[in-house]
Amino acid sequence: MTQPAAHFEALGALLEAGDFLRPEDGLETYQRPARGPEGRAACILRPRTPDEVSRLLSYCIANDLALIVQSGHTGLVNDGTPDMSGAEIVLSLEKLRGAFDYNPLNRSLRVSAGYRLSEINARLEEQGVFLPIDLGADPMVGGLAATNTGGSRLLRYGGVREQVLALQVALASEDAPLLELGSACRKDNSAPDWKQVFIGSGAVFGVITECTFELSRRPVA
Repeated sequence: MTQPAAHFEALGALLEAGDFLRPEDGLETYQRPARGPEGRAACILRPRTPDEVSRLLSYCIANDLALIVQSGHTGLVNDGTPDMSGAEIVLSLEKLRGAFDYNPLNRSLRVSAGYRLSEINARLEEQGVFLPIDLGADPMVGGLAATNTGGSRLLRYGGVREQVLALQVALASEDAPLLELGSACRKDNSAPDWKQVFIGSGAVFGVITECTFELSRRPVA
């Protein structure tokens, strides 16, 4: 494993100004988990677009850099928290907010990985629909799908896997292509359902950058 500091300039060049954070910038938010010991990151990458995610992922894999993908950082098992070595880079999804496309006829939503669950349901409330995942925390879309979140409405509506119609994923490979997996069609037999490989995978196979969800009608009583 190579030392991340030797690659800071190259990584920073792949991002907009202010989206690359060094240790001296104060990284506490990204190093302190909801529960458990605090870690120490080499740097923080905050891409704004799927293309930036792809380029960063490709660079880190090609240069053997240890990468932690961090979504809302609300989990309790510390899989989104760097260890204490100071050698792990955090790729945060918090600025991936380019897409929020509600389709009322299809009752579906294509949304970027950086939106929080509470934001989604607040914006959809007037439409009489919601994403029926209910948690004590307020996770982001990328983490919802990557961990196949359940929640207290699981028995009625199912977990996240049952709500996902399609994914956009940056594949964890040296060229890190962006893959469009699935579609907004409820029944799509045109190809194997490859999106299921990434749901619940914890970002092992790639980074989820966008999700298309099937929405449910809000109960009226």
